[in-house]
Amino acid sequence: SAACSENDLIIEPGACVSGNTAPGCAEISDGVMNLDLDMDLSPGVDYNAVQTAAFAKLNALGLRDAATADYVMFLFPPGISPWIAYAYINGWSSFYSDTWGGSVSAHMHEVGHNFGLAHSGELGEEYGDQSSYMGYSYSSIGSPAMCYHGGQHRSLGWYSTHTTEIAASDFVSGQNELVDLFAFTDVQALSAGDPVIIKLDVASPRGYALYLQYNKAEAHNSGVVESANLVTVVQDALNTPAYQQSWKVASLGEGDDYNDNLRVKVCSLDVVGSVDVVRLSISLDYIGDPCFTSPLSPPSPPSLPSPPLSPPPSPPSPLPPPPSPPPPLSLSKPRMSAGSTAFAWQFLAKVTDGKSKTFGKSKKQTSPWFSAKVTTENQQPIGYVTVTPDTKNKPSKAKRYLKDFEIWVGKKAGQKAVKCGGPFAWSKI
Repeated sequence: SAACSENDLIIEPGACVSGNTAPGCAEISDGVMNLDLDMDLSPGVDYNAVQTAAFAKLNALGLRDAATADYVMFLFPPGISPWIAYAYINGWSSFYSDTWGGSVSAHMHEVGHNFGLAHSGELGEEYGDQSSYMGYSYSSIGSPAMCYHGGQHRSLGWYSTHTTEIAASDFVSGQNELVDLFAFTDVQALSAGDPVIIKLDVASPRGYALYLQYNKAEAHNSGVVESANLVTVVQDALNTPAYQQSWKVASLGEGDDYNDNLRVKVCSLDVVGSVDVVRLSISLDYIGDPCFTSPLSPPSPPSLPSPPLSPPPSPPSPLPPPPSPPPPLSLSKPRMSAGSTAFAWQFLAKVTDGKSKTFGKSKKQTSPWFSAKVTTENQQPIGYVTVTPDTKNKPSKAKRYLKDFEIWVGKKAGQKAVKCGGPFAWSKI
């Protein structure tokens, strides 16, 4: 739980705090105690009666308060509970039948109910999503090592500084955005703002949002049963936290896409240093391959004046010299809220000095991202050209001849950018 939550949730054995004189304190050892009930516990006994007796005994021992434990797990003797386990939504108690008390997946499932999580299904099966602990549980002790899906992580408030929200209302027809998504298992190696969860508000009246999470099978997610090393797409509550059945609707590998008002396509999966980076395309109705941006042709040189048809009496005037290269373009002050102003100035200087064809290098995908809004010679807009370091830690290979473009800067991929320069007559990157 600590690893899955980025240490937001730490489960440890309960114990009486110093000075607690409750009679049951002496019976707790490493968070475990035997609860002796004065009743028949043979198979077939009404489990509700056993539950009621257990609550009463716990209260009598003075152990049902925050000074002892936030959550209590009860283990039934065999043959009493009609289920392998159950719990109370947003409550403090969960119950397990016999050996299911040793199942880590059963624990994470039932305590998930205590946290307010509902089941996660797939293809109409209420428990069918096996990429989350809120799907099926497994009888093995200590495994499988996995976590919850992106919607549930967000509902719990985990990865709050690594969640990006994108709404269909932000798009116009034909617009396409390229966004990077990182593995939540790599979060300790990321900078704040690098998204491991993307929430897509696909527009009302659907009553749900789509949550994207790259389900990398490593470390505390190494035993994930389903959708390993794929981008999971889950329908969950539009506004979280909320107790609502969720449904996994897609598991996307490189080249796969899913369309629910917003179209999501996995363009690439690369390893940069020690972290995985998934490049996603998000659009409303982009036609063609949204992951491909065709190179632009360089602008034609200016036409030179034609010599006169009839020579004048005096010798013809020499042709004017070719036009001088444009001077460095004046830079408007980058309008940044915080964090990236100096970097934006460096970028604009590189773009406008007429010399540099590449920009910078980066050891990590943590630099601000930049996009140029371009209009080609035939006045057909092509959307956005994104300039980022390549995946092999070399200078960017993005080389474009641009005309009438503006420079926009954002602190990370997927974040709304702000204009910091342009429009410029021409330049090259």
